[in-house]
Amino acid sequence: MFENLSYTFKYINMDDFHFLQRDVLKKLSLKPKLHFKDLLNDKVESEHMNYHIKKLVDMGYVNKEGYNYSLTEEGKKFVDLVDSESNNTEKMPKVSVVIFVLRKNKGVVEQLSCKRLKQPFYGKIGRLTGKVKFGETIETTAKRELKEETGLIAKSVRIFKIYRKMSTNKSGDFVQDAVFFLCALDGISGTFIEKTEFQENLWINRTDLNRSDLDFFNDYDFFEEYPKKELWFEQVEFSAEKGGY
Repeated sequence: MFENLSYTFKYINMDDFHFLQRDVLKKLSLKPKLHFKDLLNDKVESEHMNYHIKKLVDMGYVNKEGYNYSLTEEGKKFVDLVDSESNNTEKMPKVSVVIFVLRKNKGVVEQLSCKRLKQPFYGKIGRLTGKVKFGETIETTAKRELKEETGLIAKSVRIFKIYRKMSTNKSGDFVQDAVFFLCALDGISGTFIEKTEFQENLWINRTDLNRSDLDFFNDYDFFEEYPKKELWFEQVEFSAEKGGY
């Protein structure tokens, strides 16, 4: 679906930069290149300014050619994350996959699920999820996460839903914001891993949803079969506190 990208991005928050370095990055984001004199700050000596520009060059964010300076590829990727008005890096939603695997056990449909053994949401039961790595396709992420977390291997992946989940605390502030690609995985093989350091893998059937000893996420859905309709989108807000955050 998407071409794999070969580079990786080292994330640094804008707050980690000196205010003079932030000013230089902002100026260079607005021009293809600038002369050293154009990067100077009237309130700071040129030697002091030169020190901070050199730091950006050493970090790989700024390229120097004679007396002219420009953003490197790494610098361009970084400023693309910076809000032009606040000059700070924007906090973005996390992008993850949700893995759906179904099987029949003695004629009963079971859905692959997991019990979280880490915070947040310790002890909650839901579907397997995993963060999409930079430059990784959704399909590749789904297959990788399935194998890493359960030992199972999937032949095919179909994205059937895009789901944005936003969670707020009791003050109404957002504490989580994630975009999930719901993926149906088929052609399953491999040796099942029942438990890892971070989760316990379970096969859940519909009657298990009524068990008092199982604490399911409030948006846990059970499927008797994979949805057949076209890809659709849903956006919801939850109280993180009520959800066990």
